[in-house]
Amino acid sequence: MMEEVITDLLQLAEQGDQDAQFKLGFLYAKGITVAADLQEARRWFGKAAEQGHNGAQFELQRLTEEGNSQPA
Repeated sequence: MMEEVITDLLQLAEQGDQDAQFKLGFLYAKGITVAADLQEARRWFGKAAEQGHNGAQFELQRLTEEGNSQPA
């Protein structure tokens, strides 16, 4: 069932649906129903942010700031 949800979200996101892109970014950022993958999270948040999705812009900025504050 969750696999169908992810498949549907992925299809919508690839078609440019900014809400689906944001949701995928969130799932990847938190590791919910998919393996946590910050690179994928940034990719999907970035696509949604480019379309003006406020939540995605916020999350992308947060991930960037967290990444910059991590020790090398």
